[in-house]
Amino acid sequence: MAESMSLDWILFILFISCSSIQLIIWVCFPGRFLFFRKREIKKLSFNPPVSVVICARNESENLRKNLPYVLEQEYDGLFEVVVVDDASFDSTELVLEGFSKKYPTLRVIRLESKTHPGKKQALSLGVSSARYDWIVVTDADCQPSGTKWLSGILNAADEDGIVLGYAPLLYERSKFNTWARYETLITALQYFSLSNVGWAFMGVGRNMAWHRSTFERLSHSQLNWNIPGGDDDLLVNQNQGVYPIYWTIHPSTFVYSPAKATLREWVQQKRRHLSSGFSYRPFHRLLLGGQAFTHSGHYGFGLILLFVNPSYWIPITSMYFIRLGLVYFLIRKACKLFREPKIWAWTVLLDGLMALWVGLFAPMILVLGPKRTW
Repeated sequence: MAESMSLDWILFILFISCSSIQLIIWVCFPGRFLFFRKREIKKLSFNPPVSVVICARNESENLRKNLPYVLEQEYDGLFEVVVVDDASFDSTELVLEGFSKKYPTLRVIRLESKTHPGKKQALSLGVSSARYDWIVVTDADCQPSGTKWLSGILNAADEDGIVLGYAPLLYERSKFNTWARYETLITALQYFSLSNVGWAFMGVGRNMAWHRSTFERLSHSQLNWNIPGGDDDLLVNQNQGVYPIYWTIHPSTFVYSPAKATLREWVQQKRRHLSSGFSYRPFHRLLLGGQAFTHSGHYGFGLILLFVNPSYWIPITSMYFIRLGLVYFLIRKACKLFREPKIWAWTVLLDGLMALWVGLFAPMILVLGPKRTW
């Protein structure tokens, strides 16, 4: 009986601790960002010469569909679009040749063979070949929300540094699409809210701007060329505290891309993304790991305690609904801010799935190791 009571007490303390930390995290980071964020636009007009760099590997169809939206940006300064053909073996070269005849701002660079996984090699070639010091990066499957994307994301910058933009997934009528967009929204809330308090740890390469100096200061080992991901988040992580990091969530700066069609494709993508987390600064690993542990612990310890001793159901359900109410309120606010339709209504289910994802499946994927290609 004493052992049973001792186990009950340990589980209860763990549950209350995880739940309380979760409340603090949601209030101090997403809550502060959504309601008390800093001003995001630094200048009324900042239009430095800029090079847009796109790395493309077997992306002929995506380039045909999306590249005109980048080439036809309305920008008051000088700009060029540098597309690095990353050893493609489809019709990418022919598609780019056709665009080059129509758009004088387009420059095409061919990488004949790959010696590293991922796109860091192609990105490095694109940056070294760029004419201008400000670099904006996006992907071949991405489409800017409008013709003011380029000027909008640069307006959030200053003389140097990094600008983080939002890269939502396109809405489709499917349950998996809802989950993929929710996970993208939660990730964005993490990196925007931490950037808002000066703890920037990542960005997404689908929508970022940075001064060339931020890339050139990183050594070969800091970018970790042996892993396929990290060309975006490691750039931010290793520059945190060195260069200013800005952000913008103005709808004109959004860049949309399609979600992966299947769970298998999505998991493969996440294997690549998660692999760069091992190279984060210890502080960021501790912070993100603590957030994931307390989220999964809020659910896990509560369910175990209910199974061991159902008499705890009142404090467990009370804390569950307190936290869920806060999360629901903030997610609904975030959906409005980020123009994400029809996600908040699924918060009860999606928050539980997120706990399962960060507590079980993401660690399993990390054990499997990164996906070696892109």
